[in-house]
Amino acid sequence: MEPSYRDRGDNPFQEQYEAENGGNNGGKPVQGTEIFVGRIPKEMSEEEIRSYFLPIGPILEMRIALDPETLLSKGFAFITYLNKEDASRAIMRLNGKQVRRRGYLKVTQCHPNTRLFVGNIPKAKSKEDLQNEFGARTSKNLFSPRTKLVQTELCKLVLI
Repeated sequence: MEPSYRDRGDNPFQEQYEAENGGNNGGKPVQGTEIFVGRIPKEMSEEEIRSYFLPIGPILEMRIALDPETLLSKGFAFITYLNKEDASRAIMRLNGKQVRRRGYLKVTQCHPNTRLFVGNIPKAKSKEDLQNEFGARTSKNLFSPRTKLVQTELCKLVLI
């Protein structure tokens, strides 16, 4: 499989992307330009997937999750468009699109991953201890209503 533009460092759209989106954002996609594509048939090639999404607009990057043993698609991909409008248009046009007579694509907006896993925390540490420890490094409250503090035999784990 051919590496993405970002891997090769020769993306012809990179300058335009940075100009339209206010810089390179530390190498991360600008919010609203990246989409998630699910329910991709495993035998579908990168070229075939690209053929559905490229007519919408220029693609900055396409990452397809591959099974390391079979090198077939795991059934999902992430596509970054040059601008937010093309990403929105891809969602509207291709979500629910039938491919290969048996599957329907699931196309949605990507949301930033804000989950953090912290392991090997000594059993004696409390939530307050952890908040003090991590709070010195961030302005955000470490614990939300979704935070889980899991006790194991050897240590605690925090899932935020």
